[in-house]
Amino acid sequence: MILAQFLAVVPVLLLRPDLWRLSATGGIGFSLIYCGILRTVFCIWPDFVSCWRSTLRGVASVRSPPGEVAWAISFGLFWPLFSGFVFNLRLARPPLAIMEEPGT
Repeated sequence: MILAQFLAVVPVLLLRPDLWRLSATGGIGFSLIYCGILRTVFCIWPDFVSCWRSTLRGVASVRSPPGEVAWAISFGLFWPLFSGFVFNLRLARPPLAIMEEPGT
């Protein structure tokens, strides 16, 4: 599923390259939020990590299973991009403020 999400990003970005910032923001933002929530759950319920016995113990810096971190990044990259593509989202730059000359 993780690989499929990473691979699905490529054609959608080729079709809508204007959404790359939205995708990057989602990848970074969602993975940080997800790791924070996961870390909070680990603090409340320390044995919760036993759900991932089949995977590696975890990344030392975030103490989260690497597969979960990879999923959060791939989901965060894909979902905003997919939503923007389906709903034909158009991101416009804010208009530049035009300063008028005094006395004109």
